[in-house]
Parts: sequence; C-alpha cells; structure tokens
Amino acid sequence: MLGIMRFILLIIATVGSLRLLFGCGAETSDESLRLRVIWERDPQHESTVSWLTPASVPSSKIYYDTASHAAIDDYQWQMEPESQAIAESRLFSQRALPMQHHARLLNLQPGTTYYFRVARTKGPSEEFSFRTAPEGNRVTLLFGGDSRSDRSMRRKMNELVARLMQADNEIAGLVHGGDYVADGKNWAEWSEWLTDQEELVRDGSRLLPIIPTRGNHETDKELFNQIWNRPGEGKDYFAQRYGKAGLLILNTEESLSGDQFQWMESQLQGLKDAHWIIANYHKPAYPVVKMPSAARGIWVPLFEKYLVDLVFESDGHAFKRTTPIFQEAKDELRGIIYAGEGGMGVKQRTPQTSLWYIADGGIALKAHHVLKLRIDEQNAVLETFGEDMQILDSYTLRPKLALRQQTEVKP
Repeated sequence: MLGIMRFILLIIATVGSLRLLFGCGAETSDESLRLRVIWERDPQHESTVSWLTPASVPSSKIYYDTASHAAIDDYQWQMEPESQAIAESRLFSQRALPMQHHARLLNLQPGTTYYFRVARTKGPSEEFSFRTAPEGNRVTLLFGGDSRSDRSMRRKMNELVARLMQADNEIAGLVHGGDYVADGKNWAEWSEWLTDQEELVRDGSRLLPIIPTRGNHETDKELFNQIWNRPGEGKDYFAQRYGKAGLLILNTEESLSGDQFQWMESQLQGLKDAHWIIANYHKPAYPVVKMPSAARGIWVPLFEKYLVDLVFESDGHAFKRTTPIFQEAKDELRGIIYAGEGGMGVKQRTPQTSLWYIADGGIALKAHHVLKLRIDEQNAVLETFGEDMQILDSYTLRPKLALRQQTEVKP
C-alpha cells in the first residue's frame, strides 16, 4: 500500500511539473487587454473589437464614438460584448484562464476612425482607435504569415508593421497567413503573441485590423476560433469586398474539396465584375521550400478557370513571388502571381531558386518580410519589405477584368 501511495504522489508531482513546464503562465492582468480588431465579413461597416480580462472579472463593456473623449460617459455608443472563458484543449490545462470578450460593432461608416475605451473593474482603459476600410476602389493591405517560434524577430517584424503604418496612412489592415504560434493548443504562447501585438499601440497609435487565416500550427482550431471570434462561423474561410476587389480567405487545414470548394466557386462566380480577385491561404501551391500542397491540384484549376489575379501563401518560411502562372507555364496575359511564403518572425529557410516559376521571371529569397498591396481600378502595386524596411521586390499588375468579361465561364 505504501508503494502505491508513493507512486500516486509521484504522479501528482510530475503533473504539476509538466504544467509549469508546458506554459501554464499567470492569468492576464487587468492592465493588459490583449486588444485585437478583427475584420471578417464587411470591413467597411463592421469590426469586432476583442479583449481579455482576468477570470475574476467576467464582465466588461466597450464605449465608442467617431470623436475622441476624455470621459467615458461622453462616448455616443456602448456595447456589452459576448464573453466566455478561454479554454485550452491541451493536457494539464485546468487552471483558471482569462475571460474573452468580443464586441461586434455594426452599422459603421466606411473610412472612419472610431475611438473607444474598455470599462473594467479598475476603471476605463486608455483610449484606443481603429479605422474602418475605405469606400471606393482604392485600398492598401499588408500580407504576411508565420510569426511563431522566434519571439524577438516577431517583435522586430511588428515594429516594421508599425513603421509601415507611420509611413503610409492608407494601410487599412493586415492579412495574417497563419502559424501565429508554435503550438496552437497552448494558451501561454497565444498570450505572448497577443502581448507582442498589443505593443503596436503602446504609443497611442491606432490598432491595425487583422484578417485571420488558419495555419497548420492551428490544426487544433479551438483556441484559434476563440481568439478570432470564429471566422466564417467557425469554418475559418470567408470572403470580403473592397470596392471592386474581392478577397477570399481560405482554409488549408480542412478539406479543400467538398463544401469549401463549392463555396469558393460560388464566390468566384460572383466576382466576374471585380477588377481584382485575390486569394489568401496557408499551405502553398507553388512553394520554394516544401512540396506543393493539395491546393495545386484542387484549387489552382479553379483559380485559373475564373482568372484570379493574385494569391498569397505562407508556411514555407521564405519570400517568393512567382512568374505569372497559367496551366503550369508562364503566361503574361492569364497567369496568376503567387507571393509570400511566411516571414513575420519564424526562422527563414533557403529557397529553391532553380524552380521554373522562379527562374523565369520570379524571385525567391531567404528573408523575413511583409508584403504591401495597393490596388485601384487600374493597377495593383505589390511591394515586399525586409526586416529593416528595405524593399526586397516591387511588382505591378494589370487587372484581368476585360479578359474575365470576354471569357464565358460555365459552373
């Protein structure tokens, strides 16, 4: 009996040690809100503001307005968010985790700055702001993925994003290509990621809305969907319109065929009048590091059928921009550009530069990077910035609108 008791005590001690070892950090303090602004369906008129409070503070409230105010009672609107406790799916995660709050703000005005404060037990937070997507056919977005593993480099890339925002006031949002953290089941890693993200507004600058994409390190989607408010109603794929540009956020971590494929085709059918059709997802169809993902055989033919203009990818940990590709050959008229492969913090790998779609007019580099896309009715300018804000690549596209309108596409 004594031997059994000793064994049980050893198990209890081991479990406690493992919980400390595998990221059971302290709960969120009341000073740190881990703020996010999330864009999903209609970025001109809707934005979700999300934050955290300690488990001991189950309720909170947001006050917001189109004007800045010193007193919380002066804000024109207030809202009770949807709230629930963060829940991990990992082993040994029985500790009290913080409360998650999502406030979906509706009926907003395009291209408008909204100021807000969060009411907490200790009193209202400082004032923050965000801006809705602009009306019309001109918009600028940042793209980049794979911010996991190297925290110091992730912070440096966050600083790059802040510098780009300061240099270009038209930057509207960041499309994150997935793999935020190394272990998507681990709240402690997400907490660090959100802390690093919050540093972007430590000097009072506006929050940059994030358009989230799932990566393979978020294969277990529970925490991903809690943090990003279940994009696409938990399916993690959805569509946005920016004037006459359509953006599809796709999910390579679920079936690429079936429901997602049918949904994608219906979206592409509705974009025949769009000046630009852009797709974003995690695992690349035209990689420069790994083997091609299933997107090469399943999604690429659909992209080519509807003459998609530009595709952003992640996962490989290198920078690339391909030559225009159509039916596995270079095609300046109908070809699709595939760009980016994840460089927002993760250690970079050496790309294969001898691949035909790189050697014949493309580019591939071992370099941390963020891509900036500026689109209007006539041009799309894609610039890639390295960690020290140097321009690694610049490329201009012309829209395929006339070609799409001339081509009869049968569903």
